[in-house]
Amino acid sequence: MDFSYNQKQLQFQQKAREFIEKEMAPEVAEYDRRSIFPKEAFLKFGEQGFLGVIVPQEFGGLALGTMEYCLLSEELGRLSAGYHHNGIFQTQKMIMNHGTKAIHARKLILGDGNENEKRRTVRKERRRFM
Repeated sequence: MDFSYNQKQLQFQQKAREFIEKEMAPEVAEYDRRSIFPKEAFLKFGEQGFLGVIVPQEFGGLALGTMEYCLLSEELGRLSAGYHHNGIFQTQKMIMNHGTKAIHARKLILGDGNENEKRRTVRKERRRFM
């Protein structure tokens, strides 16, 4: 078995790393000190499409997979444990309003929900964050 990342995954990882280092790293010490994850950082993250990594393109997402989601999580973790937690898990929670199981809830809705549920849920989050 080959567990190497493919070219598309490596490009996504590089894009995420460059964005995080340029846009988030300069203020991370201050944000960690104050225990905050500012809305501005959250919105910048969404503008790059990072809040829609596993969302299908038809709903405005990037339509990538779990591996890319994990790569994004890893890159945030390189920057700060606080950013990792807030940037990935809490933002998913805010978007989906499904508690700590937000990531799985989103995957369930997009994978098994009917078209009305998918459109209603994703339309609401896209208006706010993507």
